[in-house]
Amino acid sequence: MDKIKKKLWAQIFIIYTRYLIGGAFVFASLVKVMGGRFTAESGASNPIDSAWHFFETLYASGLYWKFIGVAQLVSGFLLMTQRYSKLGALVNLP
Repeated sequence: MDKIKKKLWAQIFIIYTRYLIGGAFVFASLVKVMGGRFTAESGASNPIDSAWHFFETLYASGLYWKFIGVAQLVSGFLLMTQRYSKLGALVNLP
């Protein structure tokens, strides 16, 4: 493991991956924090075992939807830091 940490290309790859995943989480969380839907259309008419219906159910929950958004926002910002990136990955795990 120490051999990988000493290689410059591995460090750059890890930092790039953290920024990529963290940025994606921040971008996805902004829609939820502002109270918007995950998709443009409602998924209420889709079959109950589909992903669209699942997202619509989460959106209809209200406060839980915003909680998911805030958790994504915090974990995304934590992932983009060098010091707290492990904590951000741990928050992302659930």
